[in-house]
Amino acid sequence: MNVIKMDVNNEDLLKVALSYNRIGESLIEQGKYDEALDHLRKALAIFEQMYGQTHPKVALSYKCIGQALTGQSKYVEALEYHHKALAIREKVYGENHPNVAFSCNDIGLLLDKQGKHTEALDYLERVLYIRSNVYGDGHPSLTACFMKFSEILSMLSAKGKA
Repeated sequence: MNVIKMDVNNEDLLKVALSYNRIGESLIEQGKYDEALDHLRKALAIFEQMYGQTHPKVALSYKCIGQALTGQSKYVEALEYHHKALAIREKVYGENHPNVAFSCNDIGLLLDKQGKHTEALDYLERVLYIRSNVYGDGHPSLTACFMKFSEILSMLSAKGKA
């Protein structure tokens, strides 16, 4: 992978990395996962160069790379990136931060796609716990997670596994 070599200051380099990341996210939305990964990996390389291995921007890159890999149905590799993002976010923000909930949600949904429903419930339950503690029980961010949690639980109950 080639990262563009430029004579720029850190502020400009950050703008370049953020642009790579935004382009990657846009390409994911278009289903252009290979192109997205190229941009996202360039962003990751710059973020790691600027901040080291345990910075929120590095976690963001890992999350986005995980999303692109999920789009390619490379679930095992995607899960690795989502776990890396989660580990950084837990270290930086603590166990009960909304960004930790985002990572847990990504992992839960991915585990569900892999048919690992019981494991998925564990992560989604953590999302519900964090969001209800941070935002309160009536917050709209809980709705989609409750729905997915209920869907998985109902499916497991029908199979006699819950």
